[in-house]
Amino acid sequence: MAIRRVPVSLDLEPRKSYQKTNFADMMVNLSVKDKKQVTRKIRLVGVPCPITEYTDKKYTDVKGKTVKVPFPDAHLDKRFTRIGNSDPNQCAWAKLGYVSTTQWVQNVLERTEDGEWVVKILKKGKSIFQEFVKWEKGRQEEEDLDASDAVFSGVKNSHCFRIVATATGLEPPLSVEYRVTAESKPTELTEDMIELLRKAGAPSAEELAEIRDQYNVDRKQFGNMPQWEDHFAYGYNLDKIFKYQPPKTENVLDEVVVQPKKQYQDEEVAPDLAPVASSVNAKKVVKPTFEDDDDEEEEIPFM
Repeated sequence: MAIRRVPVSLDLEPRKSYQKTNFADMMVNLSVKDKKQVTRKIRLVGVPCPITEYTDKKYTDVKGKTVKVPFPDAHLDKRFTRIGNSDPNQCAWAKLGYVSTTQWVQNVLERTEDGEWVVKILKKGKSIFQEFVKWEKGRQEEEDLDASDAVFSGVKNSHCFRIVATATGLEPPLSVEYRVTAESKPTELTEDMIELLRKAGAPSAEELAEIRDQYNVDRKQFGNMPQWEDHFAYGYNLDKIFKYQPPKTENVLDEVVVQPKKQYQDEEVAPDLAPVASSVNAKKVVKPTFEDDDDEEEEIPFM
């Protein structure tokens, strides 16, 4: 299955209160730091987007072992991850040999305890996103479904998912167990729900037309993608929020002997579980894979 990025990479207009947003509140909170178990009900929107994060670790000569190596700009940026460039040849963190992890981000609508819908961003790895893909595959393989049945998870007529995160007491990356289940009946997006997405972020008419055209080109070429719906382009601008974070220290590569990155994690890749995503600006078709387990806490890649 060919994988592309999400069709929201144009310069979409952020909402006016963008700088005042509490980014932690934008994220679906699945942390079990304060509770042994957390449950969230979400409604996916559109298709997911893969991002590459780098941790402050490097591989050693011992297979699969890593050692903590502070980022060269750690004195300027206290975050313990950095978002990499989608092109490793243009990514300083890849050239410096830091360990990368693949995460997936997607706009969602979360149902609160009082029954309200709130626009959020789901950011996690294979533990959760592969379950959405399994659900889609299962729906598509059911022989008794007709054209009106929901078979994709982010379209207007689809099912909500319930995600249960449970603390295991084990060390990361096994410290949290995730269970993902779909509701028995679909929840169709209402105009009020779509309006919430528009308020979070929406392209201009010209940008929307370009996004739609490129998406349809990708769909015709690669298949197994849902028919375009305009709400795919609504919601938080993921490309702006999760953009490449180059080192804040200048000339960091000049004094470092760059070593080829050891790709130990590639031995346990599950390529058939990667969901479809697309991008207008993607110049190369790549196939990211679910290769990393999730840590206990939801990391916020921006301040």
